[in-house]
Amino acid sequence: RVDRHWTLTPFVDFGAATDLDEHEESWVFGGGIAAKALYPVADYELRPGFRALWAHRAADDLEYGEDLVKLETGLDVRVPLWFSVRGRQADFGVFFKNYSYFEELEFLRPELGPINLTTQWEFGVTLGTRTPLEFLGFKLPPVGMSYRFGDDVSAVRIVFGDPI
Repeated sequence: RVDRHWTLTPFVDFGAATDLDEHEESWVFGGGIAAKALYPVADYELRPGFRALWAHRAADDLEYGEDLVKLETGLDVRVPLWFSVRGRQADFGVFFKNYSYFEELEFLRPELGPINLTTQWEFGVTLGTRTPLEFLGFKLPPVGMSYRFGDDVSAVRIVFGDPI
């Protein structure tokens, strides 16, 4: 916790991957920092946040590698609803998010050519409770849908959890 509103969370990831077409194995690792805030304004909750990520993929022989640097920024606004679920105040969220890639990503599409990606935008909605419901010892996150678009790529996404 940085102050009463902001929380910083460093993270590290490590794993392995296999390219199913080329049968090439890779090591994947990365890290970064995420920052989230909560500002109550009347009955609303304003939740700005950002996440900076660096990731690296190294071929199994470690002679070849690729890097990814990404910055995500966004704002989630949550509004209480007129009802509760099992004694927990229900809320509705609307969020906006930006994804910026510091080096252009290229995805190859057979027969259609490559897609180059540098920036994407996302708008969405969530439905949940202010205090998470629990089921069998697990906290149930907000659930929602969003539309993500930019650089000739678009998708509809199902959102589980905090969107920012």
